[in-house]
Amino acid sequence: MNGPAEESHLAFGTEEDAVRYVVASGARLVGTAARLSDTALRSPSALPGWTRGHVLAHVAHGIDAYVWLLGLAHTGREPGPRTDAAALASAVERDALLPADVIAARLRQNLDRFTVRARTMPAPAWERLVPALAGWRHPARYVLLRCLRELETHHLDLDTGHGTEQ
Repeated sequence: MNGPAEESHLAFGTEEDAVRYVVASGARLVGTAARLSDTALRSPSALPGWTRGHVLAHVAHGIDAYVWLLGLAHTGREPGPRTDAAALASAVERDALLPADVIAARLRQNLDRFTVRARTMPAPAWERLVPALAGWRHPARYVLLRCLRELETHHLDLDTGHGTEQ
């Protein structure tokens, strides 16, 4: 196999190494989110038309999707219905208006659930193919890279001073 899933596995060494990267990135993002006031949360992000609240709500819901994918990989069965793109967009719009402390807490809880799920995955489950929302399939281990990319990219999108050197 030649593709991003193979590259993600090689870039991190082991799945546990990748989980550590996700945990560290998530902790940085949660720290930033926890420092935002309600006013700062309503301020524009670097993404056109989105506030910082939109960005954090999007990330929190994205983490839910990654937990769902790891659940699928763990058992080989869908762990309940999957949120579609329209429902996700509606949820982001709704949750972008939540108070800053609520969004930060939700993000922290979702990252904690992701970490527990990732750290309890049996080794063979990392090879199980899971679907991206767009329909393409990849080994479950690639979820770790997708999650890390989501956290780091959207931390930059918050436009709060986080940089790639951190």
